Amino acid sequence: MWIVLFILAALATIAIEFWGMLQNYRRQACYTVALTRIVMLLAALLFLKPPHRTIRTPQYDKLKIAAAADVSASMNVKNGNTSRRQQVEDLLNDAQVQSFLSRLGRMDYYQFSDTAIPLLPDTAKSYRLAEAPGNTRLGNVLADFLKQSHQGTPLSAVLLFTDGRSNDGMNPLDVAKQFAAEKIPISVIGVSGDENASDVRIKATSSNIKATRNQSFELTADVLRTGKGTPEPVTVELVSDGQVVARTSVLPDNTQPTSVHFNAQLPIAGFHTFMFRLIPPPGDSRVDNDIDFVSVDVTEPPIFRILYLSYGLDWEWRFFNLNCSQNRQLAVSAIIQTGKDRFYSLENDGSPEGKAKENNDVKAFPSTTDSYKDYDLIIANAELFLHLDEQQRKAIRSFAEYKGGGLVIRGYNDEIPQDIQELIPAKSIRRMTARTQLKLAVLTDLVYKRDTAKALQPPQGLWLPVPTEVDIIEEPRRSMRELIRINATNGKAVAAVHAYGAGRVAFIGLNETWRWALQGTPYDIAYMALWNHLVVWLAETARPIIRIADNGSHVTSGEPHSFEAEILGNDFRPAADAKVAARFIAPDGVATSVAMLPSLDDIGRYSAEFIPPKPGEYRLEVTTDSPSGTIQRQGAFLACLNSRETEDTSANLPLLQDIARITGGKFFLPEDYLDEFANIPLSSNVPMAESTHPILPPWFLFVIFVIAASGSWWTRRRLGMK
Repeated sequence: MWIVLFILAALATIAIEFWGMLQNYRRQACYTVALTRIVMLLAALLFLKPPHRTIRTPQYDKLKIAAAADVSASMNVKNGNTSRRQQVEDLLNDAQVQSFLSRLGRMDYYQFSDTAIPLLPDTAKSYRLAEAPGNTRLGNVLADFLKQSHQGTPLSAVLLFTDGRSNDGMNPLDVAKQFAAEKIPISVIGVSGDENASDVRIKATSSNIKATRNQSFELTADVLRTGKGTPEPVTVELVSDGQVVARTSVLPDNTQPTSVHFNAQLPIAGFHTFMFRLIPPPGDSRVDNDIDFVSVDVTEPPIFRILYLSYGLDWEWRFFNLNCSQNRQLAVSAIIQTGKDRFYSLENDGSPEGKAKENNDVKAFPSTTDSYKDYDLIIANAELFLHLDEQQRKAIRSFAEYKGGGLVIRGYNDEIPQDIQELIPAKSIRRMTARTQLKLAVLTDLVYKRDTAKALQPPQGLWLPVPTEVDIIEEPRRSMRELIRINATNGKAVAAVHAYGAGRVAFIGLNETWRWALQGTPYDIAYMALWNHLVVWLAETARPIIRIADNGSHVTSGEPHSFEAEILGNDFRPAADAKVAARFIAPDGVATSVAMLPSLDDIGRYSAEFIPPKPGEYRLEVTTDSPSGTIQRQGAFLACLNSRETEDTSANLPLLQDIARITGGKFFLPEDYLDEFANIPLSSNVPMAESTHPILPPWFLFVIFVIAASGSWWTRRRLGMK
């Protein structure tokens, strides 16, 4: 108020003096004096109450920016000699940009495909980007950033380096609207390339090939060219175990695939993988589709492990063991009680060579199911069960009922315990002594339908020696299927099978089948066929302790897949609480261990999710614990290239422009970003610090006042005024 009155009084004085001077002096001089007086007044006023300007600056300790770099497979596409991922890496490591961003506030760097993970600099303080498996879930990644912003320091801005491919998960535009609602701008650096760039790719057309060891098979693939330019010949190689086994040259065109054919054979059974590899011509824009894989399942007859249990050493064992030694499919072990507290034991390791050794440490028949876990079939004479205790009999029952193993019971005795009688496919059996020759009829509708050579139907027929004892089935069970009858087709059965639990049980009422082996051809061949066919049919249902459901399967590289295994417990029942682990071994030897979790739907089924990062053959090892130690089973699977991530690798810049527009950010091309990075928009919610600064410094006003006063004094002196 007083300042206003002072100004009015000063202006009035200047005006009165001005009008007075106009009466006596020149108008120009009067104006000069009045003007200098006004300048002096203004300088004095500004000195007494100087004007200030307010400056608002972000509080850098509360400012956070997230920079996310796309490292999915589509970023492998080249633009000239530089891939999209390399372009992003160069932008992140630009010294000028890094310096500016570090001064701006806190920077958190991430790399992402389906999820975002922190990106840390190396020892040289630079960032290196490596391809990550999985699809591009751009919407999910942005939503995770927003969630983290709610839980910690709020985000001030997001820098997104990507080609715009989003093929899975949430809609990025829906998430962008959430960012806009919270006033967090997303600035996007969109990397692309020449969409018409030349690309030559190869795709295996062979699939699920099954071959026999040492026999030739054919592998085929298609080579296709896309993009501009003149077609050039390319070389295609067939690679096995890292070695080039065949090579050919083709001239692909843009109209239709060009087929390539290779012939190969393998001397080793198992799951094998071949790789088709083409040598790309100069300017090839994609390297991820220059290889593809095909799996070959090379088979040979499986090996069945048999345990022969007997009370007493008899001729049946000697000839059965001799027969198995001549059949590489059968690996027979034995535990035979030869006297009081004396046992003969033979252990066969189940190898193709059939290595067997005697074990003198056996003092009793097995009493735990764990002792039978490696076997597919048990053969026991009926008298044995009279000398087994309840625990020993329970272990054999569990073997057939839950493990699914085969069981053969030879002969019959009415004194066998009731729990074992329930295993036999007959309710009652009668012992008969034959005084005349009996002709046997072998039925070929089930077990022996594989006897295409009719070895069990010799011209003279199969006759029992005289005299002989046989056990005849008087009352069958409803599930029983006959194997061998006496005489006519409507005669009594002396051998039968039925399903029991998860396995199969056979009863054979013949105690001296070995005699056929002594009679020469064709009876010795019939003897071998009688046992070989029966053993294989019974043993093939046996379930391993660990069964890998995905063994030999084809999955997609870069995408998650649930791998499953079925686990049997110590009692051969599905294990509900086993500790199971899976170990995935990639083609380059890198191993990843994952715990397998039990299924909520099926008891005994365990699963683990794994993303094969690269195409190729993977080894899978599943382990679990048993009373005798750790059990491991190995498998293999093939990861192929047919993923959504590689189906379409073209850049989607319009999507990125929409994200930037919706959120209030900016869209940059890589070359523009290096020029305009300082103009990155920040959130209006960022805490700001205010400071005031005078518009004119006091010394400047003082100088103006002195100059104006001097001018006024000089003018008045020229006019002769005081």
